[in-house]
Amino acid sequence: MWLDLSKVIEIPGAKASFRTDLSEEVIINPAISSFVSAPFAEGTVTNSAGVMTLRAKISASASCICDRCGETFRKDFELAPELILAADFEESEETGNDVYALSGDGIEITELLEDYFILEGDMKYLCSEDCKGLCPDCGKNLNLGPCACTKPLDPRLAVLGSLLTGEE
Repeated sequence: MWLDLSKVIEIPGAKASFRTDLSEEVIINPAISSFVSAPFAEGTVTNSAGVMTLRAKISASASCICDRCGETFRKDFELAPELILAADFEESEETGNDVYALSGDGIEITELLEDYFILEGDMKYLCSEDCKGLCPDCGKNLNLGPCACTKPLDPRLAVLGSLLTGEE
């Protein structure tokens, strides 16, 4: 969605509101199996003494796959970007990536917020913070209880193990 900011740029205190749907195909990743509700963003761009500030709320709900146990769970996304936009902008080392350049008198708002969603997303998707994952030997989901595997004895300690069992 192209957001025309020509009137906002020239008038301090002016605001431009927006609401845009984000492309599921662009923001999906391997841990997200599908979106339960369509991802969208809404917010405003405000001119505060010549500084253009974009404040938005990105919302989405997805069916995700846990990176530890492989179970499917629902995750609600709520991101609140606050970005600085500049009409006359030359990237330098001092500004880094905190300032986004306008293209003429506007900006492609959907693409900018999709990029933000991807970059600010979780690195790992977990069904819960204390997810125990899968047993590396038998593959049982350890969240459902312990597995029946016996841990293999370290060959370096085999002699001590034989003392415990009474073998020679």
